[in-house]
Amino acid sequence: MAKTNKLAEFSFEPSADAQSAQIHVKDDKGATLELTATREQLELLADSLDEFLADTEDADEIEDDEDEDEEVDDADGAETGEQQRSPGRR
Repeated sequence: MAKTNKLAEFSFEPSADAQSAQIHVKDDKGATLELTATREQLELLADSLDEFLADTEDADEIEDDEDEDEEVDDADGAETGEQQRSPGRR
């Protein structure tokens, strides 16, 4: 299996007629891949990304809850001297 590089940059430029777009993907090694995608292909890509994000939304909520707990703990601890709560405890 080939080694997978990490995404560093992504951009696209719509065509003048809005029927396609030039996609630019740059990896962490500096290599750039340029592709032309039709409007239909862009819709499939967008739908796939939307579905993935919707299916994995719970992962975002867990991280957000932990971040909120840390912010509350930091503020409470500084003002009242309370001990920090462990993540997930309310």
